[in-house]
Amino acid sequence: MMRPILILLVIAVAVFGFTLWRNFGRDAGPVGAPVADFTLTDVRGETFRLSDYRGKVVLIDFWGFW
Repeated sequence: MMRPILILLVIAVAVFGFTLWRNFGRDAGPVGAPVADFTLTDVRGETFRLSDYRGKVVLIDFWGFW
C-alpha cells in the first residue's frame, strides 16, 4: 500500500523539479520595458485596457480557481 504512494510522490516531485528547472532564470525582459497592450473585462462587464494606465504603476494579479 505504501509503495504506490511513494512512487506517485517521487513522480510528482520529479515533475515539479523539472518544471522549475525549465522555467527558472528565463528572461522576462528588462524592468520598465513596454509590454503588449491587452484588454480585460471584470465581473460587472467593465472593460479595462492596459494602455489606459500608461505612465502609472500597474500590478496585475492573474488568479485562477481550478
